[in-house]
Amino acid sequence: MLALLRAEPLRDESLGPLRERLAEIDARSLIAKPSLWLLPMHGGQWSNAFALASTQRPRVLLSSSLLEALQPEEVGAIYAHEIGHLEYLTGLRIRRLQLLEIGLILLAVLLAPWVGFSLVWPFVVLVALHLIGKRKRSWETDADQRALELSGDAETCIRALVEVHRLALLPRRLPHVSEGAEIHPSLARRAQAIRRLAGSSVDGVVEEVVAGSSIDSRLPLWMHGAKARTAILLENNRISWFEGLETDSVEDVDPQALSASTTVQSTRYRDLVELRVDRGLWGAPVLVSIAVNGTKRSFPLPTDVTTRLQWALDVVDDQLALESHRGRASSPSEGSRRRIAAVLDLS
Repeated sequence: MLALLRAEPLRDESLGPLRERLAEIDARSLIAKPSLWLLPMHGGQWSNAFALASTQRPRVLLSSSLLEALQPEEVGAIYAHEIGHLEYLTGLRIRRLQLLEIGLILLAVLLAPWVGFSLVWPFVVLVALHLIGKRKRSWETDADQRALELSGDAETCIRALVEVHRLALLPRRLPHVSEGAEIHPSLARRAQAIRRLAGSSVDGVVEEVVAGSSIDSRLPLWMHGAKARTAILLENNRISWFEGLETDSVEDVDPQALSASTTVQSTRYRDLVELRVDRGLWGAPVLVSIAVNGTKRSFPLPTDVTTRLQWALDVVDDQLALESHRGRASSPSEGSRRRIAAVLDLS
């Protein structure tokens, strides 16, 4: 694989400030230091990393654009995530995957004379993807947990994930109904899980520079809707929807003195499993919310408020429920919390 990608060995002397950071992670790891390889992008943009498990020579592959775009501590967090994969995929587990591959190939060979190879092979591939995909999502969550333990900094782990998603043009949030089928949880869910493991929370202010201007996401946050006389209010622990306002300007609205014709519906964030900006009819932005019991609401938004709203949602993401109407998602065990707390205290 490395030969096909034309990857090059990454020497320690070429790492600069990153060398010390990776050495700290290697010292905490449960496995021998893997060999580092560089994937030159030659001006292209593909910022990612891969753990190449092996019983003899495990490797970590880093793209050149990843090293160029991220800070050394952020690259270290990504490296720690890949180390988490290598710690899990050792010895017996690798052999089990190899036996699975051999078994599926033999199954295809045995069935091919009766139903035809062109029909059997796609079925075998789908079975393999299903069997591996069921486990790989939990592998990603475990690797995030291990990255936190090895790096000792929850916010650095999250910043690294945010930057990788931004460079790859991936959404921060995924539809709740389809997220369970993805190999990777959404960025919002991963950040939520990391902060819960670390026992931390996001500050009430998220400031980012977008197109040269600072985005203020402090709560409470009023925003008018695309429909006349509608608005939403994001507070520290709940969201409210307003209809029938006497003015279209949210700056003129006094939440404490609403008219009798105004209807208000409020929901606590902890009673929602999804709160994200999506595209509605004709591509217009809408704020989609789904409650724990499955109740869905779509609120049309004007296009000029979505950037500020997206950053405000970062503040409240951590409060969303992990439990849905489809079942309960796994949550960090108390033992995991204590082990990570001990690591953070030592770092």
